[in-house]
Amino acid sequence: MTGVATTLKLAETLATADVEYNIIIAFWGSEENGLFGSSEFVSDLSKDQFDEILLYVNLDSLAVGDNQYIFTNELSDPHEEMFFEEAEKNSFDLERAPSDKKYSLPMQPERPFSHIGIQSDNYHFMINEVMVANFISYVWGEEGINHETVLHDNIMHTENDNSEYIFSMHQKEEIANNLEGVYNTVYSTLMRDDFVENMVYSKANSSISEIYFDTNIATIACVGIALLFVLALLLVSKKLRQEVKSTTEVGGNDQYGSQEKIEKAETVEIFGEKVEIPKKQQSGGENKKPPENPFKF
Repeated sequence: MTGVATTLKLAETLATADVEYNIIIAFWGSEENGLFGSSEFVSDLSKDQFDEILLYVNLDSLAVGDNQYIFTNELSDPHEEMFFEEAEKNSFDLERAPSDKKYSLPMQPERPFSHIGIQSDNYHFMINEVMVANFISYVWGEEGINHETVLHDNIMHTENDNSEYIFSMHQKEEIANNLEGVYNTVYSTLMRDDFVENMVYSKANSSISEIYFDTNIATIACVGIALLFVLALLLVSKKLRQEVKSTTEVGGNDQYGSQEKIEKAETVEIFGEKVEIPKKQQSGGENKKPPENPFKF
């Protein structure tokens, strides 16, 4: 709702903007069901068309959380600084994504992203090496917090995700000011004289890597971890078997700490008859003496 309202306002203003590049305004369907709308859009683009895209701006959850973040990449890309410069000019409090982004391996094929910064339609642009600017309203990076607001808990994907609840949580004027802050920041960034130059530089120096988002790599990593676990179990099992075997071959300890090892029997002749007598070899306690009788005076 808030993202759509801000996008509509931007579309109205940008329609008459005098810039040296084309601007496409898009609204995606089936975002929550697997990003199907944006996925379908990018599936029709060629490599050359992807290379021509300077920036994808994603307006998802705006103004309803405690903080307004911008996410450009796992490691911040250079063009992020343009947005912070324009936010400061417009007196808008824009937060940086935390360095600890709570990364986790993407385990579900239909949700192939690793944390809140990639949990939107910017995903399909990022894996095609398009520069992005994703705006998120959230509490991100706080210890033990993983939702929109500290006081009001979760909103997205709950029964609280409606205008009546949101307006009871935040004053309408507060929400309007935050939306205006995002609008002004995005608009003034796109209108910069050095926008194209900065975006070309940012793409050339981007840290985007498919390893962050590739579900095949995630699957390989998980299988690798499982194999290491199995290997560790086999090594422990082998060691235990060796210890058991070693204990079986040793006759045991006597009261002085010696171990008796059974060797090959020796055949001797007693009274004209041959008798086999097992040999015993003392080890481990040769220098030990039996304790003196404690009751001897």
